[in-house]
Amino acid sequence: ADQDLDGVGDACDGANEVSCGGASPFQPIQAPDAVTDDGVFGVFCALCGVVNPELAVDADPDTAADMTATVGLAAGTYLTVNTLAPTVYEATPVQGRAVGMMISRPGDILTLAALSGVALQTRKGGIVQQSAGSASVLDLKLFGVTKNANRYFVNFTATQDFDAIELRFGGLANGFSDLRVHQACVANP
Repeated sequence: ADQDLDGVGDACDGANEVSCGGASPFQPIQAPDAVTDDGVFGVFCALCGVVNPELAVDADPDTAADMTATVGLAAGTYLTVNTLAPTVYEATPVQGRAVGMMISRPGDILTLAALSGVALQTRKGGIVQQSAGSASVLDLKLFGVTKNANRYFVNFTATQDFDAIELRFGGLANGFSDLRVHQACVANP
């Protein structure tokens, strides 16, 4: 297996790091071919929201949308990156396609355990296709980002076609209150 798609098998790979764009096996989903949507889910989340969501789809990988979810509430916030028609990313059970988001918390090291309040969803035509996260059958993967010690790529392998990726942040298990989303990225076919 080669989970970070760098051409080196996992058994021989010294570091599971990825990048998004250029010659990388992952490409950003960005404007003008994508737009964002954001909001709050759950019953009540007084301090939840997304600031500057458009920065998750701009051409600068160093800018970011800022997500805030109040610690401990059964609610949270979401940020969706929607591709503009007619773009649909093809994925099949035989040939899955990795998709995810570049995230950070300045000064913090992230682990999958610390991301228990994070979930990813793929959508097609606004309908959820697949979900990955702490309450999901699909497992999230977390890789470091090449040349950026405080940035991570949280992702999963989609096995159904999709035209949007959504990061949901919050819920009962949330261990922190803020998260930055730099880019949405999808593996090349």
